[in-house]
Formats: sequence, structure tokens, C-alpha cells
Amino acid sequence: TLPGLTPSTTYHAKTFLVNLAGTSYGAEISFTTLAGAPTQAAITTEPSGAAAGTAFTTQPVIRITDLSGNTVTTSTVNVVASIASGTGTLSGTTTVAAVNGVATFTNLVLSGASGNFTLAFTPTSLTAATSNSFALSFGTASKAMITTHPSGAVNGVALTTQPLIRITDASGNTVTSSTVNVVASIASGTGTLSGTTTVAAVNGVATFTDLVLSGTAGNFTLTFTPTSLTAATSS
Repeated sequence: TLPGLTPSTTYHAKTFLVNLAGTSYGAEISFTTLAGAPTQAAITTEPSGAAAGTAFTTQPVIRITDLSGNTVTTSTVNVVASIASGTGTLSGTTTVAAVNGVATFTNLVLSGASGNFTLAFTPTSLTAATSNSFALSFGTASKAMITTHPSGAVNGVALTTQPLIRITDASGNTVTSSTVNVVASIASGTGTLSGTTTVAAVNGVATFTDLVLSGTAGNFTLTFTPTSLTAATSS
């Protein structure tokens, strides 16, 4: 047994035999070392640059290794990516076959609530590896969501509770960089809506302050439409 050898390296060794007469005979041999049996996954490139609903800017690369951490270049095992911690969904090509012992992910997408996540990478019948913790940020602005519904409507008088509208990504995370205009209008009911009906979002939130509803007494709903995004309709 020769400990501490590096795989894929050629070594030269001498062996000696001493006979009873005290004469020694030597022979030199050459051999090339190989990695051991595959046992586990090891992360070469950690996932990073995670925004909800958007592909990671840095996609993970996983090696299949032996117990000593040497890449087993003969391995073609499948590696499955999954969420280890955090609430959301992982999509894209989540199962990748190793090539020369390396599984390279290319299009993983994480969706969910902003916060910290880790991913697990599990090779078939081998020990999994878990990534470092990383943060999921908000994704691309997609729609309006109502934080505070309008209420307290009296004909010709400002609503006692004025609506508050958030601009969110597809997962419902507030897009704090958004300054889009949000337009309030009547969705159902007969009347007119006055006051400041167009409000620009500040840090992703549009706050209405003086909406007034006039018309026939009865039930109404209001719609809040951000420019080029999906509208939201009140209770």
C-alpha cells in the first residue's frame, strides 16, 4: 500500500529481493494511479445570483469524487438538484448526467419568497452535497397586488381607507426598484372615480390618498393597473 498518491499520475518504483546469500536483485516498475470508487458529490461552483423566476447568474457545477475527493472521470451518474432549505420551487433542468465525472447545470431557476436558500445535489446511490446559503432577491416586475383594499365609501366623500398597491414579481415579492405608474379606475358599479387616480410607485409601493367615489349607491370594485403590468381588482 502506497498512501498519498495522486490519481492520473505516473510513478516509478523499485523493488528489491535479497537472497539468503546476501545478494540483492532490483527491478523498476512504472504505474499510473486511478481515482477510487465514486462515493459522493462535491461542489466546484456554488450557485449564486438568484432572483425569483430568473435563471441563476452563476449555475452550479458538481464533481463526482472518491472518498479522498478525487474526481472519478469515468462516472456518468445522474445528479439531481433540489431545494434543501427555503420555501419555493426549483425549475429548469434539475437532473443532469455527469460527463467525465462532472455535472454542469445550465438553466436552474428558483421561484419563491425572498430569503435565504440552500440547494442539495444528489448523485444516484451516492452521498449528496449541500450548497452554501445564498439569498433569493425579487425578480422582474410582473403585477399589482393590493395590500390595503379601499373601504369606507360615501358618495362624494374621500374613501376613509385609501388603497395601497404593491408592484411585485411573479412570486409576490415587492419589486422595491419599481417606480411604475398605477392607475385606479372603476371595475364594477355605476359612478365616477375622482381625486388623484394615477400614482407613481415609490420603492415598489403606490399609495393613494384622496380617491372619491360618486354615483348610485350599491356595490363597487376598483381596478389598479400598473403600466405594462397585470392589474389587480379590489374586494
